[in-house]
Amino acid sequence: MKPRIEKVSNAQVYCPMCTHIVNADIALTPKKPTVLPGQKCSRCWSSLDAGFVMVVPKAA
Repeated sequence: MKPRIEKVSNAQVYCPMCTHIVNADIALTPKKPTVLPGQKCSRCWSSLDAGFVMVVPKAA
């Protein structure tokens, strides 16, 4: 069963191939934020499917 996506947002994601933090679209699910599949790193062009969401912007 697919997790329910509540909101899509832009966040900073860690790229495991080039070890840099890049901007990517994430899906905010009830349990944890995940990277939307099919995105590429802007520096090394590797897949961000296994990337780790580092910073989720929130309003103060």
